Amino acid sequence: MRINWQIFIKVAIASLLFGFIQFVQAGSMIATLPDGREVILLEDNTWRFVTPQIESSSPDQPSAATIPSAGNVAKGTATGAAVVTGTAITSGKATAPTVPSSGAANPQVKMASSAKGDLVAPDTGRLVGEYQRSGVVMVAQSASYQDGRLTIPVSLRNEGTDSVILVEVATILRNDSGEVLKRDNHVVWTSIKRMPETYFRPGTEKEGKILTFTVPKLEHYFLETDITTVERW
Repeated sequence: MRINWQIFIKVAIASLLFGFIQFVQAGSMIATLPDGREVILLEDNTWRFVTPQIESSSPDQPSAATIPSAGNVAKGTATGAAVVTGTAITSGKATAPTVPSSGAANPQVKMASSAKGDLVAPDTGRLVGEYQRSGVVMVAQSASYQDGRLTIPVSLRNEGTDSVILVEVATILRNDSGEVLKRDNHVVWTSIKRMPETYFRPGTEKEGKILTFTVPKLEHYFLETDITTVERW
């Protein structure tokens, strides 16, 4: 047993001498003893065993990666990870905010209703609609309400090749619930036969007769319109 220990001491000394030579050439270094342990040869000609260093973090000083900054988004790889945006926290994918729309705010948007027809919004400047039959185009202009009557001016355009002497229109006016308020037939254009100066000539535009409805005042109505008759001459 004593012989083995002496051999070990000699081998260790030889290793240290070899390491010292390397130290002179390259400064401090690590040498491995025959039993597998490692020693550090220091610059002051001393040595010490290499001990594994265990890194630890103080619970009072968390990693910077765990502290999200305000206004930044914390990135993660897990599905459904929390997303931090400022002070608000949402889970999973961020969704775009929804902005409610209103037909009153934008008169050109047709309001959702069970009623059929085109939206009529009195005194808003909103056009009601455009209709066509047999080369005649009728545009229902913006409506107004006064003295218990809903009125809708009409403009006509003759895109055909013949003169027109009669244009008739059938209408159904409903409220927002779809209830029928008024059914009417309107003559929006008429000429006198054999009097050419009264004809509605091709390629021209005319003001038609105003559509008039005696109905209760509402914020909006719905109008079904059908050009039923176009008589040419």
